[in-house]
Amino acid sequence: MSQTSCNLHELSLAHLPYVYEPLPKGKWTRLLRLLPGRHGDPLLCSLFAVDFEKFPVYQAISYVWGDPQKTVEIKCGGQAVHITINLNGALRRIRHTSDTLVLWADAICIDQNNVSERGHQVDLMGLIFQHANRVLVWLGEDTYGDAEDACNLILETNRHFETGLAEYSSIDSIPLLPPDSLLLLPLRHQAVKRLFLNSWFTRVWVLQEVGLAATAVVVYGNCLINWSEVVQYALIYDYRTDLNSSDLSLRTRTVANAFKIIWCTYGNAGGWKEELFFLHFSAVSNALRSNFCDVLQIGATFKASDLRDYVYAFLGHPAAQVKCKTGAIMDADYTIGIEELYWKVAKILLDNLDLPLRILSVAGHLKRNDQIRFPSWIPQWDKLCIVTNFEYTKGDYDATLSSETTSHYIAQRSHRIVEGKIQEAHLRTRGLVVDSVEVFSKVMRHKGFFRKSGATIQGSTTNLVESVWLDTNANRSGISPYPNEWQAFSLTLVAGKGWDEGLAEKDLAAHNADFRLYCLARCSPGFNNLNNSVHEAGKATTLGDADRFLRLARAFCNNRKFFTTAKGRYGLGPYTIQKGDICCVLFGAEIPFILRPANTKSHYRLVGGCYIHGIMRGEAIRWWKDGLLIEQDIILV
Repeated sequence: MSQTSCNLHELSLAHLPYVYEPLPKGKWTRLLRLLPGRHGDPLLCSLFAVDFEKFPVYQAISYVWGDPQKTVEIKCGGQAVHITINLNGALRRIRHTSDTLVLWADAICIDQNNVSERGHQVDLMGLIFQHANRVLVWLGEDTYGDAEDACNLILETNRHFETGLAEYSSIDSIPLLPPDSLLLLPLRHQAVKRLFLNSWFTRVWVLQEVGLAATAVVVYGNCLINWSEVVQYALIYDYRTDLNSSDLSLRTRTVANAFKIIWCTYGNAGGWKEELFFLHFSAVSNALRSNFCDVLQIGATFKASDLRDYVYAFLGHPAAQVKCKTGAIMDADYTIGIEELYWKVAKILLDNLDLPLRILSVAGHLKRNDQIRFPSWIPQWDKLCIVTNFEYTKGDYDATLSSETTSHYIAQRSHRIVEGKIQEAHLRTRGLVVDSVEVFSKVMRHKGFFRKSGATIQGSTTNLVESVWLDTNANRSGISPYPNEWQAFSLTLVAGKGWDEGLAEKDLAAHNADFRLYCLARCSPGFNNLNNSVHEAGKATTLGDADRFLRLARAFCNNRKFFTTAKGRYGLGPYTIQKGDICCVLFGAEIPFILRPANTKSHYRLVGGCYIHGIMRGEAIRWWKDGLLIEQDIILV
């Protein structure tokens, strides 16, 4: 072939779309060789297949695809490949001027048009990121020119509190930052806020990608910062009220929750979770606490372009290996519909969780209350309204005294699916109806707990605790079952939790002191005169911590409603509760549930899990044994 013919042949290839060679069967993937180049040079690369048994050193890129319709053409093996603008920016930023890099990026390394390969590679995704020498987190270009400011504030805050930990031994004991601290300057917080608002922090797949990484580095414009620094900052910010009470609240809660529930429980020892002291301490204290239901619930706070990824993105997590010896609880199958998948997940959780009815704690909390056709007891992972689980700390609650009522536990399911759509799905259980909802507050938001009662430039304001008391007790009927009304009220606001999220009743003096100091700091004198009994009890100790009450109350009350029952009890429940909803204890569950009667006898729709003060540790079971309550069928539809 002449030189002219060769050139014409290469030119024709350059305009052809890239043709992927099929991967061998088994654990194989493709890696990308990115050739060196200077700024402005075209991107040149090639792909090669590798066996998991013989992985070379490579780096994996964690990024957001961006608009799939807006693409840039690059050359891969001399042929045309179209990639999104964001991935193009990542490759240009990462590219070395003299050395070839070996990388993995899903958009190029997976044949996206091959559904079968895509599903198989999703199953291997965990191994791909786990074997990477380093994960590069690409946040995109520094559009506002403040990436360096954001990174500097993160580093300075981490060093300040690390120094404080060395002196005071706990994060709680470190003195509050003064209002004029450089760590609280609004302009600096604005830069960090923009960092956490980056769309990368909303993508469901990043949870696995960084969770399994040996080490990870954030690339933000021209700035580099260790991923461990970003996570530690999120944990400290979320915990310290002197940081998170500002008007420029940052979206660190999702990162902090992901760390506690997902990343700490991956089981991959060492790595970035060991790089910083407070991070390491938090990782140790939160290890081995999650099941697959918990993992999926946290994943629901993120976004997925394909709704099936709310499940498939976590098949690499150890919790997905529940009672399975050969691999994950399921394979990623992009040929089935979302309703069939959610039914399949519910079935697996019922069969594999140590406490199967835990799934009911998740299922009822929907962002919208319009899913009438879909079975209320099957979690819809793309529609959850995220709340802090009451039963996250195992063993604190046992509403049905499960060790004594095992023989009464039933969770029989039946379903009918037609063309991928659930036509009918019932869950038959047994339990006790103990009460009904009478009065409830407005939906509580965590920022309301920072509010102070009194006059402001904008007008008068009322602290959330004060307004909840006034709203729910004004129309309350029935005789209170509580010897100390105010203590029951304050304990309900923190779901009965106290120091280190243990039971508050183990140290009521400390709880009373916490509540007393919180009310003195944020509620009106008139309200404080009303709850004088708690104030007097709180004076018995000098160890009160107003911020501890604030942290617990805002966590458990956020996205929930405070309610009172027909029998005078206090509770925290889903924001969709209505007057007349029943309060029920189901055999085999740790907590009570709010149910709504359906049109057929013994049939109910699940509204959600709840905390009801005074029936969280088997009280209803004792009433049943004394003949005060009747066991009955509860069929959830």
